Amino acid sequence: MTPAERARHIDRQEYEAECRAARERALHRAEARRQQAAARVAEWIGKEPPPSLNTRPRPSRKPKLYTYNGASKSLSEWASCCGVDYQTLARRIRSGMAIEQALTMKPRARAQQHTVNGVSKTLAEWAKHVDIKYDTLIARMFNGRTLAEALAMPSGRWRGVSCDLEGSKGTGAPHKSGPK
Repeated sequence: MTPAERARHIDRQEYEAECRAARERALHRAEARRQQAAARVAEWIGKEPPPSLNTRPRPSRKPKLYTYNGASKSLSEWASCCGVDYQTLARRIRSGMAIEQALTMKPRARAQQHTVNGVSKTLAEWAKHVDIKYDTLIARMFNGRTLAEALAMPSGRWRGVSCDLEGSKGTGAPHKSGPK
């Protein structure tokens, strides 16, 4: 055996011994903890359990009251009695709106319906119906087209090689009737 092989062999033996010792220490420590836990359980048998975090009463927080027309109520109470969604009311208050305005404000209008060939839909629904993006539909209408024209346009751009040029000009693609 060469000196290098002998050194590797000794290193391997030392490493295995260290691993065995670490494993034995870990098992010994685990056994000691199990015995400590068993002793604690045996000590507590027959005694009243200590109060845990779950059994302690939580301190209750009083809701903030908002006064409108002489009545003071929480946001959830105002929302239920006025028929306003709680999240909507909370968002209005967070944005700095007065409680009077937040409670009496009318809900936003629904999207406007547009009729084409006797069928009424919103612009978003029309865009989905013809499988184009909503922004594409708006851009077409912004460019002066009516809704019916914007919906009738083909979706997407026509990309690729033009085939209607002569074979010796343009892209070099063969003409519809073939090369001349």
